[in-house]
Amino acid sequence: MNTCNMLNDLQLKINIKFDKKIFGKIIELNDNKNLIENKFLRGGGKKRKKKNYTKPKKIKKRKNKVKLRVLSYYHLDQNKITRILKESPDSPGCFMANHFNRITCGKTGLTFLKT
Repeated sequence: MNTCNMLNDLQLKINIKFDKKIFGKIIELNDNKNLIENKFLRGGGKKRKKKNYTKPKKIKKRKNKVKLRVLSYYHLDQNKITRILKESPDSPGCFMANHFNRITCGKTGLTFLKT
């Protein structure tokens, strides 16, 4: 009996027409139990003229892929393998770049000047 009273109360509340404003929206409940939602639209910004750029786009440098690059790190003799590049003391397994006046580690930034 208690549930029947609750159902009757709910039907009465649904049949009553009301408007409630929730987060900028109006939600209406009509007699035929349909839920209608009206959204408020704010005006968008004005159209703008297309921007003319003065400088051309920067062209990114393309990294060239060298096949079997590992062979340039080591020199193979008949029974002997020697390293061509110096290995970094800070990060073992990382070779140092050989420039004309310095030897540099790209990972840690360690630099040795040639004399």
